[in-house]
Amino acid sequence: MSIQVPAHIAVTRFFRRQRERKQAFRDWFDEVYERDWSVSRPKGSGLRDFALGYEDAVAEAGVYDRRVEGDPERLLGRTVKGVEYEGKVLWPLGLGQAFRQPDSAYAEDALLISRVGASVTSKKVTAYEAPLSLCITKHALVRMLERHGIAGDLEDGLRASLPMLLENTSLALALGIVKVVEEGEDWSRTAFIPFAGGLLVVTNRIIVAERHAQDLGWRFNFNRRKYSWGYLKKELLQPIQAPNRVGLGMWFVTTFLSQDQLTNSQIEYEDIFSAFAANAPQRLKDMAFAVQFDPDHLDRPSKTQAALTGIDEEAYTRLRLSVASATFKAHPREGIAFLIEADTSTRAFRLMLNQTP
Repeated sequence: MSIQVPAHIAVTRFFRRQRERKQAFRDWFDEVYERDWSVSRPKGSGLRDFALGYEDAVAEAGVYDRRVEGDPERLLGRTVKGVEYEGKVLWPLGLGQAFRQPDSAYAEDALLISRVGASVTSKKVTAYEAPLSLCITKHALVRMLERHGIAGDLEDGLRASLPMLLENTSLALALGIVKVVEEGEDWSRTAFIPFAGGLLVVTNRIIVAERHAQDLGWRFNFNRRKYSWGYLKKELLQPIQAPNRVGLGMWFVTTFLSQDQLTNSQIEYEDIFSAFAANAPQRLKDMAFAVQFDPDHLDRPSKTQAALTGIDEEAYTRLRLSVASATFKAHPREGIAFLIEADTSTRAFRLMLNQTP
């Protein structure tokens, strides 16, 4: 007899595993640097072993959507060419949502989609992490499991769903299919993204973090022993008045509504959006992702606008009108949260706020 593990327990276990993976991945870099790079520079077989070690490390980290170009064995010869790795991982982080009333503050965990990669040649070795600024909250993941948005194995189902989630969210944000609500100092920007026959609710928040937080991305040049912080999409940085801190506009999947929870208008929206996204030109999808999430994309408005054409104008208008209607609810709130350690409790976060001058 098989016993179904409750959704919140399965998700908690997954977050714990991802915390362990994240720490092990970063520890690997520290260990390799101290052992092989701190006093010398590996060559030949040493570079090949580094490349193979990196490949093992990202596999253990749960990498998906992986791309490999080249062959580590090249590093044994005289050719300059080596190997390049790129993929995506799900890194857990903690978010502290502060309000004007301290007793209302709370902490929650989320999974941040990050791009990881390395380039290993006989001339240069670099590695990086680059957040794509889209997160899935723990609450949303529980709802996706409970409401059958993900069937079967949690990790496999999530990995299979992420490419479409990124693509559809990019389209909605780039084309302005977003509900904007403002009330005094409170505000919200919310997108409704088709998923497993239902809708994911995706909201925008400003995340305040330490300037050199690793979760904001980094690059390391092993040859020069040079570490650079903040490998992220620069257009998402927000001005804040706090020393040694930065603000970053990030999007969060906050909950999932299954099809049986949707109104007739929302079901119609889901159908129109799904068809609209399926028929959108690939160049439009690529540009939408680049504009919204790609850290390497420099936004040139004229070029971007030219790419965001060739869409079904009638469907686009209907989608914009739908999210503006009262059927799609979005509640304004204080849109600022703090980046904190994953698995921080609400009680601990409130104590942190009380101790902050």
